[in-house]
Amino acid sequence: ALSICHCLNDTLQSVISAVYPLFKEDLGLSFAQIGLITLVYQSAASVCQPLTGLFFDKWPSAWSLPTGMSVGLLSLAFANTLPLVLCSVALVGIGSSVFHPEASRLTSLASGGKRGLAQSLFQVGGNLGGSLGPLLAAVFVAPYGRRHIALFTILAFTAIMVMIPVGHWYKSFLLRLRKAEGE
Repeated sequence: ALSICHCLNDTLQSVISAVYPLFKEDLGLSFAQIGLITLVYQSAASVCQPLTGLFFDKWPSAWSLPTGMSVGLLSLAFANTLPLVLCSVALVGIGSSVFHPEASRLTSLASGGKRGLAQSLFQVGGNLGGSLGPLLAAVFVAPYGRRHIALFTILAFTAIMVMIPVGHWYKSFLLRLRKAEGE
């Protein structure tokens, strides 16, 4: 489930760079402005990731995984100015920064002691997603326009549905852990 959600999450992320030509054309952006989009997205995704990891190390949350996935892409589909595009990609980056540390922790917890195998399967999902996003954008967005980016919220919703049982499992695990620490 974590590998599937990693695939879906990274598919959503990879759509951003795949639709640069559409943003360049539709909004009349320069290459510097496209670079700014990349900077904002990558900064939000990478700088926030250690911060969210630190936060969830102290206060683990079973429901942090399914909550951070779709708002950014939906707003990106309808963003009609560079500032709105920047806000949208920042939201996608922050959602990704919440997903990765917690999903990585859960991968380790669910590994049954086979952490190398579990982490490898988790990474396969991410790598597959990174390659699927541009292909799906070429099929579903490029021929029809940027507004079709909204279709990718279906993938976010699917990931949320897949993560709900994982969230229940993780919540039970955290409750057992707290009970054991209290004894």
